[in-house]
Amino acid sequence: MTIQQYKLEKDFRNKKLIALLGCGSTPGIANVMARHAVNQLDSVYHIDVGFAWDSNVKKFVLPYSIESIVYELTTPPVVLEGGKFEKKKNCALEKIGTFREVGKQVIYCIVHSEVYTFGKYFKKKGIGRVHYAAGFPEHSHKVLKLLIDFGFGSSDYIKVDGNEIKIIDYTREILKIAKHPKNYKEVENIWVKAIGEKDGQAKSIAMNCVTKTLKGFEDAGSNINTGMTISIMGQILHQGKINAI
Repeated sequence: MTIQQYKLEKDFRNKKLIALLGCGSTPGIANVMARHAVNQLDSVYHIDVGFAWDSNVKKFVLPYSIESIVYELTTPPVVLEGGKFEKKKNCALEKIGTFREVGKQVIYCIVHSEVYTFGKYFKKKGIGRVHYAAGFPEHSHKVLKLLIDFGFGSSDYIKVDGNEIKIIDYTREILKIAKHPKNYKEVENIWVKAIGEKDGQAKSIAMNCVTKTLKGFEDAGSNINTGMTISIMGQILHQGKINAI
């Protein structure tokens, strides 16, 4: 998808339009973090990036778009390895990490645009390896895997009482009905680790952005970092502070 978006760049420039992409949490905040880290290095050859999250009540609440989650958990991810893009098995390279405010969590390599964009924009810095990983709390991952295994993430259509319904559309609407448990709160850690060199010495830079449920936006959970970021970027764009034409 990211590569397809880049193919439209010339059309946007010719029409003097600005397309501002990747303005949520990740991609979005993660990209700003990565740029900040890379700018402190003379060269960078390895970037790990991803997210991990958890909740205080161990009950399933849809963390974000079910369509995106199904795509990310079922599509073979692409990694940058040795300067080349390679496909892996879906949810490959499983390992356990420890993340600030979240704690220990299993993370999985999933498909995400940062692998491509970091490989593109940091190429002159010598980047040769980029991996993206996502962490879900066990109680959430089990339900998501069950939904996918039973076909509730399918884009196929089924006929019910003469009406055709896309299965994942039905799943999305059902999950939207479910209410959050009482006093439910989330925390998410967006993390970036850049490894390279500075002044001839090996150096690594680790960054964390921790987002918690915000009072007044409880239904958004930790996803508040997606909506607020897009809002801020939209305002900056409207004010004319961004001009890449």
